[in-house]
Amino acid sequence: KSYLPFSLGLVVLVSGLLIGLGAVPFMGG
Repeated sequence: KSYLPFSLGLVVLVSGLLIGLGAVPFMGG
């Protein structure tokens, strides 16, 4: 069984949360 789709979905979800919290501008300086 492959858990790759689940992993990708989790990464996308976390990334979306970080963007929502404004982590991208923070990390970008």
